[in-house]
Amino acid sequence: MTTLNIEFNGDMKASDDKGGQIFYVNRKFKWTSKIVLSFFRGNTLILRASHYTLNPFSGVKIDYQNLDHLVSISKNVLTVAGLGIIKIKQNHFSYVINKRLGSIYHNGTEIASVVLRSRLSQANAILEVKFATKEVDLIFYSMLFLAIENSDIDGGC
Repeated sequence: MTTLNIEFNGDMKASDDKGGQIFYVNRKFKWTSKIVLSFFRGNTLILRASHYTLNPFSGVKIDYQNLDHLVSISKNVLTVAGLGIIKIKQNHFSYVINKRLGSIYHNGTEIASVVLRSRLSQANAILEVKFATKEVDLIFYSMLFLAIENSDIDGGC
């Protein structure tokens, strides 16, 4: 199962079902309610984005990208040139009742289920993603978007 490990006030790591690293995210928290996200594949910077968390001005701005497909972000939607639209529907409060956090959709079709593996007492939040597709690019961009959408979550939730 593909996982996204969110460390408490720290970095994020996305791993595939075989344990290989998909990407690594360095998070820097600014006092201005801004989180700077730097995505790396190996030692190569592939994306830098700023996540503004102060409501009602919350949103994500892409500052730099070095990806195979150009991406643009709007509220809960990632548009990937040549691949389509990826949308995430999640409820951060549902994990209190059950572990299901939400779903990932590609062009309107559900392609993945997101489950919270860890609970409140653990230092790291671990999101497990079960994909119904084997398409590598689709999995990569879905995990990238999941990391951006959950960048304001501390590891302890």
